[in-house]
Formats: sequence, structure tokens, C-alpha cells
Amino acid sequence: MGTLITVLLAVTPPVLFLVWILRYDRNEPEPLGMVLRILLLGSVSVFPVALLEAAYLSHPVFSIPSLAGSALQSFLVISPAEETAKLLIVLLFVWRSRHFTEPNDGIVYAGTASIGFALSENLFYVLQHGAGVGIARALTSIPGHTFTGVIMGWYLGQARFDGSGEKRAIGIVKGFLAAWFLHGLYDTFVLSGTSAALLVIPLVVLNFIVGIKLLRKGRALSEGRSVTGSPARVMPARGGCLKVLGRALLTLSALFWLLIVLGLLFGGTEDYDTASVLYGSVVITFLPVAAGVIIEASLRGRRRIS
Repeated sequence: MGTLITVLLAVTPPVLFLVWILRYDRNEPEPLGMVLRILLLGSVSVFPVALLEAAYLSHPVFSIPSLAGSALQSFLVISPAEETAKLLIVLLFVWRSRHFTEPNDGIVYAGTASIGFALSENLFYVLQHGAGVGIARALTSIPGHTFTGVIMGWYLGQARFDGSGEKRAIGIVKGFLAAWFLHGLYDTFVLSGTSAALLVIPLVVLNFIVGIKLLRKGRALSEGRSVTGSPARVMPARGGCLKVLGRALLTLSALFWLLIVLGLLFGGTEDYDTASVLYGSVVITFLPVAAGVIIEASLRGRRRIS
């Protein structure tokens, strides 16, 4: 009986947030089957993300204590890995779906993917640490995941129906960076083990305010579209998504190296072999940089041919 109550405590908050988001989409509601599919994909994505995070966090530089170490972990590993998983779910499974018919659908699908991720993550934490953690996460982590998804979804929804490939790519990048920054900031505070953890409270409040504002704006756009009967705009070519991916890989790799250097200079890493840290950093960033360079080169080749 106790286990059942714990499970309900873990599952109920994400489900309530999902119902809340869907209530803002009553004008042209998404098919329940598609919503459940994205929810399931978000839940399952926890497993590969956890493996990826474990592999990267084994790098010595992420053991730097206090706020510097938590910032490195949060901004270079945890936040980009988790927000990338949510973004990929939308881009791979609903971006070109016939059900993605209006900008507000970006909020619904990105928010649902985020809630699915939060649901699985919350279940593991609460079963492991108990009801107290479940209550704390219901007030902080669950709304954090939900509203970073809503914020990213707002930009994705706008980008999905933008007639320009470049503007569409910029919109996707803006959505990812907004979610990445807010998520990274949250985890930095939580993992710091310092009084900075108290800053989670105003950050969650800010997420609530911005998220609710965007939910209302999305609903207003949906209602306005229903009144005017304006159709969804045609999507441009696929090159914009490749540009986003290539430049995101290169940008995150550059940021990784910047923070690694700052960590080595100011993080008190005298207990570590600098050569090993640098070698590990090269190994970690080699594939992302190579992929980013290849994508950029292929896009430039296309432009020359055209």
C-alpha cells in the first residue's frame, strides 16, 4: 500500500500538468493517441539520456566542488542532454505530422515530451528517496521541466510555420537555448550544495509566470486562427534543421571547451592531471565537432551547386 501511494505521489503531479496544458488547447485539441505517443517517448528517453550523462560526468573536470562544478555538470551535460532529447522527439516524430496544424501545437507537443521525461525521472527519484522528495519535486522540478518544455514549444510552434528556412532555424535554436539556459540554471543551483540552492524558488516562480503567459498567448493565437480561418503556412526545405543541428553541435562544443578552461583555471583542479582532463575533453568533443563541420560543409556545398 505504501509503495502504491509513493507511485501515485510521483505520477500525479506530471499528469496534472499535462491535463493543464491540454486544457489550453481545447480549440483544436490534438489526437489523444498522438499525445500519449509523445508522452511515452518522453518517458523512455530518460534511459539513453541517463547513460549519456553517466558517461560524460565520469570526466574528472565535473568533480570540481561547489558552484563551479555544478555549473559545468548542468550546462555542459545534464541540461543539453535532456533538452536535446525533448527537442529531437518533436523534430523526429511530430514536426511533419499532419496533426501539427498551428503554432500552439508546438507548446502541446514539446510540453508533453517534457512532462513524459519528468514523469519517469520523478518516479525513479521518489521510489528511491521517498515521499519528502516527491513533494519537493512536485513544487520545483516538475514545473521546471514542464515550463521549459512550454517555452521551447512556443519557439518551435512559431518556427514550424515560418516561411523562411533561416528564420525557422533561428526559432528552433532560440527555443532550445531558452530551455537549455533555464534548465542549466536550475540544476546549477540544486547541485551546488550551497545557499545558492535557495535561488531555485524565484527561478521556479519565473518559469511559472513565463510559461502561463505563453500558454495564454498560444491559446489566443489558436482562437484567432479559428475565427479568421487562416490556414497553416507551408514549411520550407529541410536544410534549416541541418543548419540548426550543425551549428548547435559546434556552439556547444566551443562552450564546453570554454568552461573546461575556466574550470581548470579557477576551479581548484590541482588534484587532477591536466593532461588527462584535456585528453578526455578532446575525446568527448571529437564526434560533435566532426559532425558539425561535416554538416556545415555539406550545406555550403549545396549552396554552391544551387
